[in-house]
Amino acid sequence: MTPRLSVALLLWLGLGCGPGLEEGRAKDASPPDLRPDRSAAERPARDQTPPVDAWACREHFATNYDHVAQGRATICGGHACAVGSGDDLGLYNTAVGTYLRETRKGYFELGRCP
Repeated sequence: MTPRLSVALLLWLGLGCGPGLEEGRAKDASPPDLRPDRSAAERPARDQTPPVDAWACREHFATNYDHVAQGRATICGGHACAVGSGDDLGLYNTAVGTYLRETRKGYFELGRCP
């Protein structure tokens, strides 16, 4: 081992010269990530609040055919109807495009997000 490498290794391990040495040994020679687990009293308190529902309105613009293909609408009597609300989107074809808003997971309504 070269002198430069050994000095760098000692510094990395915290074994360099300084106040941490006692009788030729380092006070705490292990790297911070290898030290024993701290007691419960020393650990920072974890946030105990429940997670906030992160759902936000999502807009989907597509043809009625594509809305059905993507599972956002179903075919109802030659028309496309939104999944959840049942809103009539118009003819089930590739010529009519509509906006659907997903107000909660799996629930679609005709229109755009506010």
